[in-house]
Amino acid sequence: MHRDALDAEPLDLDEDEDATSCGPWYTSEGSAEGLPAMWRVLPSCIPAGGLPGVGTDTTQLIWLALITCGVAFEIYVAVERPDFSPFLPRRYTNGIMRKAEDVSACLDAVCIAASIPMLMGIRRLMISRIMHEAWSHEVEHSPGGVVQTFSKRVAWVALLVFLVFAGLLSWRFRPLEPAFQLVFAGELLAWLTFSLHQCIFLFTVMLNWRISWNVIERFRMQLSLDREVNDWTLVTRQYHDLDKCIDELWRYSNFGMAVVAFLASALINFLNCSFRGIISKDVAWIVVYFSWATLQAAIIVVSLYAMASISSRCKPRFRDRDSIFFMTMQHYGRVSPRQRLDHELFVRLILHNPAGVEVGPLGRITSGMAAIVFRILVVAIPSCVSFASTLSQ
Repeated sequence: MHRDALDAEPLDLDEDEDATSCGPWYTSEGSAEGLPAMWRVLPSCIPAGGLPGVGTDTTQLIWLALITCGVAFEIYVAVERPDFSPFLPRRYTNGIMRKAEDVSACLDAVCIAASIPMLMGIRRLMISRIMHEAWSHEVEHSPGGVVQTFSKRVAWVALLVFLVFAGLLSWRFRPLEPAFQLVFAGELLAWLTFSLHQCIFLFTVMLNWRISWNVIERFRMQLSLDREVNDWTLVTRQYHDLDKCIDELWRYSNFGMAVVAFLASALINFLNCSFRGIISKDVAWIVVYFSWATLQAAIIVVSLYAMASISSRCKPRFRDRDSIFFMTMQHYGRVSPRQRLDHELFVRLILHNPAGVEVGPLGRITSGMAAIVFRILVVAIPSCVSFASTLSQ
C-alpha cells in the first residue's frame, strides 16, 4: 500500500515478517480491543470475537473442525442415502433421476467444503497490515464516520440474511422422527456453519468494495476540470499506486481464490435447490427450496456487481461521465503543450491497463460479466418455479 494511493506510509515488511504478521493492533486474547479495527464497528449484539476469520487461532480451529464434520456428515448422507434424509426422500430408485439425486447429494458436501477457503481468505486478509492500513486511512479521512456507518449497515443486512437462512434451515431440517433428532441436528449445524461463512464473506467483500471505491474516488477528484492538472507524470505514478492498492486488497494471500470458492458454492447451492424444488411434490418444500435458491442468486449478483463497479469506475463499457477514463479524456484541448505527451501516455495506460478487481480463473470482473449472470438468473428462477408448479399439480 503506497502513500500516493492512501496518503499513508508504505508498508515496511522485511523477509522474515510477511503482511499477515500481527501488529500492535491485534492480540491473541481476542478481546474487543484486540480485534481488527474494522470489526469493532459491528453492532454490540454480534459476538465478533467468535466469528469466522476473527478472534483467536483456537476459534478458527473450532470453525475448521465444524466444517470438516459437516463435510463428513454430508458425504455419509450422500453415500448411505438414509430413508430419513429430509431432502433425499428416495423418490427415484433407478434411472437418470436417481443418478442426478446422487450427484446433487455429493455437491452438498462440496458446498460446505468451500467454507474452508472462505475461512482462510477472511483470516489472512483481516489480520494483514495491508487491510489494517487501508481501513485506518478510511476511518481517518471519511467525514462523519461514513465508512463506519456503511459497515454497520452491511453487518445488519448480513445478520438479517443469516437469520433468514437459519429460519429456512430450521424448517428444512426439522426432525420428522424423534429417533433421528441427532441426525437432523448434525445437518442443521453443518448448514448453519456454511451459511454463517457465506454471510461473513459477503460482509468482507462489501468492506473491500467500499475501501476500493473510496480510493478511486479520491484519485478521480483530482482529474476534475475544476482542478488544473499540471503534472501528468505524477498522476500516472499515482494511478500505478492505485492499481497496486486495489490488486493487493483483492488478490492478496489468494483472497481472489476464496472469492471464486464463495461464488462457486453459491452457484452450486442455487442449482441444487432449483433441482430439488423441481422434483419436489410438496408445495411447502418448493417454497423453501426456491427461497433458498433466490437468496443464493442474490448473493451472486450483489457480489459480482460490487466488484464490477470498481472496474467500471476506471474504464466502463459504456459512456460514463464519472469514470476515470472519461474525466481524463475531457482534458484534451486543455493540456499545455509540454504536458500533452504525458497526458497521451496516461490515456493509453488506462486503455491497456484499467484498474479493477481480478479474481482467480474468472479474471477481471466486469459489468458485462455481471449483467450476463444477472440475466441468466432472472430467467432461470421464474422458469424453474413455473416448471416445479406444473409438476406438483
